[in-house]
Amino acid sequence: MTDPAVIRALAHPARMAILAYLFEAPATATECSTAAEQSPSSCSYHLRTLAKLGFVEEIESDDGRERRWRLKVRGYGVPKRAQDSPEVRAAARLWGRQWIAIEQRILSEFLAGEAREPAAWSAAATFSSKEVHLTAEELIELGERFTAMLGPYRDRTDPENRPPASRPVHFTLTAFPRPERPERRRKTAGKKRAGGRPT
Repeated sequence: MTDPAVIRALAHPARMAILAYLFEAPATATECSTAAEQSPSSCSYHLRTLAKLGFVEEIESDDGRERRWRLKVRGYGVPKRAQDSPEVRAAARLWGRQWIAIEQRILSEFLAGEAREPAAWSAAATFSSKEVHLTAEELIELGERFTAMLGPYRDRTDPENRPPASRPVHFTLTAFPRPERPERRRKTAGKKRAGGRPT
């Protein structure tokens, strides 16, 4: 996404919730309404908007009455090259807040039902938090390597390409510079002046 108007349009909480719901399987506006906490008619409007933006498409039904929608994309984000624009960065912040809320909801749903998961899947779930010192260029490179690692599995959106025991797995990568506390910056600067170099 490089157009600020598109990013802002996607930042609507209901649209983000609908997209997250459609990642699981195609659905009707009525089925999306529970996830989006909106009426079916409101979800129909949001689905049409998402279709205009190129994120979803309508599926032809057998009887011609039921309108089901599916994703046209399996991932989306704001490329680094577009973030030089202040307008894009401002829109991305709006979208990012909604993205975080959706991610927290999905994680909460897993944790609430983890006790009912098969032991193998419960053990396979991965939670890890680490801090390392990187340059901005190294951080970008790591993000690109992580995305590339998932590449070989993306053709599994077609059911015929999935192993029999596979399930949808939700991947999230958050990697950002840790905000420095002002008091720690002052303390570090003082050490540099006193000793000539950091201790």
